[in-house]
Amino acid sequence: MKNFIQRSFRRELLVSFLAVSVLPLIVCCVFLIQMFNVKVGRDFEKKDMELAGAVHDIGKLTVPKEILDKPTKLTETEWEIMKHHTDNGDELIRAAYPDVEDNTFVKVACDVVRSHHENWDGSGYPDGLKGSDIPLSARIVKIVDVYDSILSDRCYRSAYTKEESLAYMKQGSKSRFDPYILEVFLKIEKQLRK
Repeated sequence: MKNFIQRSFRRELLVSFLAVSVLPLIVCCVFLIQMFNVKVGRDFEKKDMELAGAVHDIGKLTVPKEILDKPTKLTETEWEIMKHHTDNGDELIRAAYPDVEDNTFVKVACDVVRSHHENWDGSGYPDGLKGSDIPLSARIVKIVDVYDSILSDRCYRSAYTKEESLAYMKQGSKSRFDPYILEVFLKIEKQLRK
């Protein structure tokens, strides 16, 4: 009974996290898949990506509010705590849905949650994955998440302008971002501005 209650609570937590407004992120992920025919392969479908994009930062529920809202640069210790939101989020989802491999959405969500801070050149976290070893779903969400983040005011910095944002994204091609997906995203971004 205790395990059922814990699992039920965890599912409620996931559902309430989904209620947070992440529409721009989801819309851009879907655009990446639909408009420019990014090959999504057999591993996931559009609906799985839409939902997985919505929970990409669920692990931040495990990060103390003082760190999330800190208006200055994080200390090394705080940064290490923050970086664990990826593996903590993966663990949260796996605890709520233990049969990950039997559910495409949950598998995609775990891939996105765990790997959306991996970098194309292998310098990301938590696993230091490189290139195509990074799940495609996470490569897509990473680009949209970074773009959405830099266009928004944060407690530690002001929002970038559109021009600054695009320049930042282009600088990350081949180091932070999958260059092909970034190219597709930049075409979509141009269409969204029309």
